[in-house]
Order: sequence, then C-alpha cells, then structure tokens
Amino acid sequence: MKKEEKKDQSAPEEEVLLVKEVLVEESNTENIENEQLVAEDKNQNEKKKKNIIAYLIILILIVAAAVVIVLDYPKISTYTKNKMNPYGFDYNFKKISEYDWDTILTEKKIAGIWNTSRKNINSEKSPDSSWVLEDPNQFVNEENCADMLDEKILNQENQDKENLLNVSILLCKNIGETKTAYSSRKDAIKNASQTDNTITVKSMNDINELGDEGYAYLVEKASAKSGSAPDKYAGTVLRQGPFMVIIGESEQQSSGQQQGGFYYLSSNNMELKIAKYLDKQLQNILAWY
Repeated sequence: MKKEEKKDQSAPEEEVLLVKEVLVEESNTENIENEQLVAEDKNQNEKKKKNIIAYLIILILIVAAAVVIVLDYPKISTYTKNKMNPYGFDYNFKKISEYDWDTILTEKKIAGIWNTSRKNINSEKSPDSSWVLEDPNQFVNEENCADMLDEKILNQENQDKENLLNVSILLCKNIGETKTAYSSRKDAIKNASQTDNTITVKSMNDINELGDEGYAYLVEKASAKSGSAPDKYAGTVLRQGPFMVIIGESEQQSSGQQQGGFYYLSSNNMELKIAKYLDKQLQNILAWY
C-alpha cells in the first residue's frame, strides 16, 4: 500500500513539472515571437524613415529645379530656342522653303477661281526672291522680306474691258516684320492725299474674314491731261502670319497689239476671289504638320 501511495504522490509532481516545462516553452516562444515582431517593427520603421528621407530629398530637388527654372526661364527658353531655331523663325521655315512657289497660282487655277475658260487667262511670272530661302542667314540678316511670287494676270474674257492684275506674295523673317510692312503700306495709301494733292482715296475698307487682317482700297489720281478722266488704282491686301498678299490693278493704257486701248478695273470681286484662294493656300502651307 505504501508503495502505491508513493507512486500516486509522484505522478502529480511529474504532471506539474511537465506543465511548468510547457509553460516555460510557451513563454519562450512568445518572447521569441515578440522579439521578432519588435525587430520587424524596427525594420519597417527604419524603412519608412529611409523612404521618407528619400521622398524629402526628391521633393527638395524638384522644388529646387522648379525655382531654378522660374528664375532662369528667360535664359533657358532663349537657349532652347537658339539651339532648335537659331534664326528665330516663328513659322515652319523648312516647309515654306521647300514649297514650289511656281505652282501656287497657275492659269488653270486662276480660271477655276474665276469660273472662266482657261483660254481667257494669260499670266506671266516675274523672277521672285524665293531663292534667298536657301540661305536663312542672308534672308534674316540682309533681306528681312522677300517675294515668293510676283505675277501678272490678264483676264481677256471681256475683250472690250480686259483686266490686268498684279499679284505678289511677300514673306518676312518673322510675323512682327510682316505686321510692320502691312501697316506701313496701309498707312501710305490712307495718307497718300497728304503727300500728293492730285490723289484722292475714294475708299478703304477692312475685310475681317480675310487672313489675320485685310483691306481693300480704291484711289484716284487726277490726270495730267486736262479734261481726261482720273487714273484709278484698286487693290486688296491681306496678311496671313508672316505672309502679305498684295493684289493691285489700275485703269491704264494698254500696249502691244492693243495699243490705244485700256485695261479696266475688274468686277465681280475678282480681286477678293484670288485673295481668298491664296489665303487658304497659305494657311495650309503654314500648318506645322
């Protein structure tokens, strides 16, 4: 009996020891896990700190770059423009210089514009200055502006009243230069009577739907011959970007086989039709694509 009692007493003790060991192991495991969690938290905090520092550095660099750009924008802009466009063109110079200007206004096209037979149209192109575009430096620093087209158009649809129109297209090195040329020409016509009292400006009207700006005029000049009708001069002028189109005509003595006859001012808005056609063509030429 005593031996059995001893066995019974030792069994609880062993169970207690086992429980203690289990508890110790569990406690150790928890401590290890806690230590791992703490280590992971530290690593994550360190990563966050590093990321925050990196973001701050990037932000500082971005702000610094922005400040430099704002402060030095004129210099940076000028440098970039000079590298990409050393001559300061504010239009697609390459496209314009490669265009075949002899094709912009042909007898066939003129007949179509005026809705008449081609046999009624005779045209003659004078030498133009488009060749200067081969040397941008000369164009910018010496010429400033050059004629891309200089053409005379004779309309013989009405044999009794033939019309002779002069059409020219001027290109300047930049839009500002063209605006100056356009304004100077307009002012000269408007004030012609102040410099010559034989000239009367009969009309000068702006045409809002033509180019960036445009106008038409009619001027009379007293004839030197007493009792003769005054000479008449009419024209339509437009500016489209760096281009200026000048269409002019007059009532004047004709020459050659028609000696003794007259060229009369055109009718049915013939000038305006040519002007609108050229305006559209120039817009296409100026397109950057």
